[in-house]
Amino acid sequence: MFRINISNILNQLDLVVLSSLWEGLPLTPIEAFSMGRTVIGTDVGGTSEIISDAHNGYLISPRSSDAISDKVIYLFNNSIKRKILERNAHKTYLSKFRLSIFEKKILDYYESI
Repeated sequence: MFRINISNILNQLDLVVLSSLWEGLPLTPIEAFSMGRTVIGTDVGGTSEIISDAHNGYLISPRSSDAISDKVIYLFNNSIKRKILERNAHKTYLSKFRLSIFEKKILDYYESI
């Protein structure tokens, strides 16, 4: 279902789980990072281009529900680590995924050709 108020929803979450079996470059972690949310994501497709394991979130093996639950429980029991990951997630968004960054890359590309 398409939602236009995703930032309102993300703002209410403690963390985000992306348990995909395949991805291109997923937008969910980028949107979560924009709100300073930690993401636990499966290490498929382009997810590892966004999530740096144990720096701004966690990467887990696909089809590993035990690993997902272990990380969720770990983060709820370790609020200091969760806050560090949240801060790093937001920094990642600001340095790599802001709209102005994408705009500059596109303009630079077209100017180079």
